[in-house]
Amino acid sequence: MDRKNQRKSSRATVNLMVGETVRGRLFQPLLADVSEGGLLLECPSGLDLPRAHDCYVELMLPGISELILARCRVLRDSMHGFFRRRALQIVDISALHRKLLGVYVQRAYGLA
Repeated sequence: MDRKNQRKSSRATVNLMVGETVRGRLFQPLLADVSEGGLLLECPSGLDLPRAHDCYVELMLPGISELILARCRVLRDSMHGFFRRRALQIVDISALHRKLLGVYVQRAYGLA
């Protein structure tokens, strides 16, 4: 695998709606996958989502009863056909919520 496609941590495919707040406006993109350190969001290309360097995300993962909140930095924002993809790096999250993300990803890979 080349360096461009390498990821620092395992990701779990999710396909859930999440809440994303960008410049004070709430959007509900699709969470395509998740890791302990980042998220991949997808939304229709026609959605009026403002460009920003950071955002806040709230999500409920299956099997986890807590609402997970995180501040994220936008690493990549690109078009893929009809969808706009945003790769986000988690930059601020509570220790508990980071642990819950890790447990979810491990379960998805059958490691927990």
